[in-house]
Amino acid sequence: MRYLRPLVDAGSALLLPCYGGGRRPLLIAKDGSSGIMSVAEIVRKLFPDSVFSWWMAPRRRRVHLIAETCCGRIGFCFTSSPLPGRGTWLPLTLALRQSVIQRGFLLHAGDAAFFKERAIIAMPRAAFIEEPSAWMLYRRTLKTAREAVWRINRERLAAWAAHR
Repeated sequence: MRYLRPLVDAGSALLLPCYGGGRRPLLIAKDGSSGIMSVAEIVRKLFPDSVFSWWMAPRRRRVHLIAETCCGRIGFCFTSSPLPGRGTWLPLTLALRQSVIQRGFLLHAGDAAFFKERAIIAMPRAAFIEEPSAWMLYRRTLKTAREAVWRINRERLAAWAAHR
């Protein structure tokens, strides 16, 4: 642990304790391509008092980042796939059902946005990073989140039509 503390203090790594305890902390390196560190930095700028952790459901299904903020516990899962499958959704769904999180985001490499459940949104990582405060603070109601998802998909279709 004493070898990791300088990396964490310098901001080169993030040491996440397991939510609820019982498992070892998870070390996330800054140069990783997952996007966990960049989202954690964005959340910390929005909510300076936020606390981060991770959670694992049965059968190695992991919520990569849980941010405890004044808005509640928000879970994040990350995938490099452009179209996430059921296995990617499952950790957030289980965490929501077990009241580990109140809301969840599945950030993927594609360009479409959609809902899985009432409190879980799959969206492009770039769209979340463009306006994180809007997603974290203002789009908490289902209606405002739906409108934003429709806008992302309209822009995607317009770009696709212009490309043809």
